[in-house]
Amino acid sequence: LLLPLVLIHFLLFFLQPTNRTNLYYSVFTIAAALLTWILGEGVLGVSGAIAGVLLFLLLGLRLLYALFIERLPKMIFGVFTLLTAVSIGLVLGWSNDIQAFFFGLFPPAWVTIPTSTLAVVAMTFAVFLIVVIPLEMIRVLVIAIYRHRPGAWLLGFGFLALLWGALMWPLLHASLFSGRISPETFNRWIQLFPNSGIAVFVLAGSIQLARDFAKTYQNLNLAKAEIEAQSRRLAEAKTQAEQAYEQARRASEAKSRFLANISHEFRTPLNAIIGYSEMLEEQAWEEGLTQFTADLDKIQNAARHLVALINDVLDLSRIEAGRMELNIETIEVDKLVQEVTSTVESLARANRNQLRMDCPKEIGTIRADPIKLRQILYNLLSNACKFTEEGTVELIVRRESSPSPNHNPKEWIAFTVRDTGIGLRPEEIEMIFEPFTQAGAAKNQTGGSGLGLAISRNYCRLMGGDLTVQSTYGKGSTFTARIPVEVSSQPRSPTTSPPPSQQDTDHETRPVSGR
Repeated sequence: LLLPLVLIHFLLFFLQPTNRTNLYYSVFTIAAALLTWILGEGVLGVSGAIAGVLLFLLLGLRLLYALFIERLPKMIFGVFTLLTAVSIGLVLGWSNDIQAFFFGLFPPAWVTIPTSTLAVVAMTFAVFLIVVIPLEMIRVLVIAIYRHRPGAWLLGFGFLALLWGALMWPLLHASLFSGRISPETFNRWIQLFPNSGIAVFVLAGSIQLARDFAKTYQNLNLAKAEIEAQSRRLAEAKTQAEQAYEQARRASEAKSRFLANISHEFRTPLNAIIGYSEMLEEQAWEEGLTQFTADLDKIQNAARHLVALINDVLDLSRIEAGRMELNIETIEVDKLVQEVTSTVESLARANRNQLRMDCPKEIGTIRADPIKLRQILYNLLSNACKFTEEGTVELIVRRESSPSPNHNPKEWIAFTVRDTGIGLRPEEIEMIFEPFTQAGAAKNQTGGSGLGLAISRNYCRLMGGDLTVQSTYGKGSTFTARIPVEVSSQPRSPTTSPPPSQQDTDHETRPVSGR
């Protein structure tokens, strides 16, 4: 009966090796089978029976720990293991004396063998463990029943049967030695006790482990079904996301086509308005109708502003659609800087600002898109002049180098525009980075569409660089555009973040996209 249970639970252990309870049960059942053979056949005598009982109880305690205690009490179990090993050694070491001691307690009339002191010590030690280990097993079962652990009542019933069978074994021997029962009666009943108690306890453990395995298997099936359902939901979500992406891509292409077409339709009449207003303004000056020139000048400025806004929107749509191209040329950096600063001098004088330039003659050349680089510098300088009054606007140009994966330093040109203007709050820095968005103080300024820095940052990233900002509210802002000395003719994605080596190291730096 017991050996097939050993095989079954060994197989269950191999099916679920993370749960070692089936392994503990199999080892315990092997000890139980050995004990029933010792007690039934009497092949190892009294000392072997005592050693088998001690090992059986220790393994049974370990099984209960595995079933009902989440974390093994290593100290308690270690003490029981050590004492059991010592007791088994004493019992087996003085087996003859144990035999004499046992028959000395219940001697037939013809047995007159004296007992030894070591035999008394060994038996006392063994009896102590045979009593204490079951008490610990009772404690574990009581706690499990109190905590309503599954299988606690089942194992408790099996343990009661085990105790009953264990109690009947010495009582039958005592009755035989005292002459109360005949040898025939003893042989008939000794086959039933304590083997029946061991069998009941082992079967109770097998039933409980089988229930645990079935529950685990059921949970695995439920988890598998849930995973399959989740996989189906993810597949459906992926399909929906792909469809939404395709719709968004088509909508973006349609928007880009619309903006490209409508911009041409807008610029044609606007250019006509600008041309006719210039002609009317010249005619008004010639005929002395000066009262109309101011209004005509306003018409020209408004039309030019609309043309610039349309151009910015068109450029932004091209960047978003990935259709912006780069025209790479060799540029004299100092000449380009002088051209841009001379262009914005009037803007600086309008707000009574001092415009300074710090660009060494030996700065050299850069291979980049001149139109886009000029627009970047113009946007940065015009913004600085617009939001600074009676202050200083400074353009600083420096050549930098940073390490690259092939250990060759990469050359950069850093264009830094520093002003002493109104500055930006931290929340405004985050807010103005989107197109068509301006900070609170900037909203009160005339002109501006909120696209200048958005386009400038995208231009920087298209050329493999980036645009960063540092700002303190009320004290000014510093914008830095870093462009590689050798720009690739293949545009980069404007959403690609720059490498860490390109970031400022002495201040917290954040990429910008609009002001």
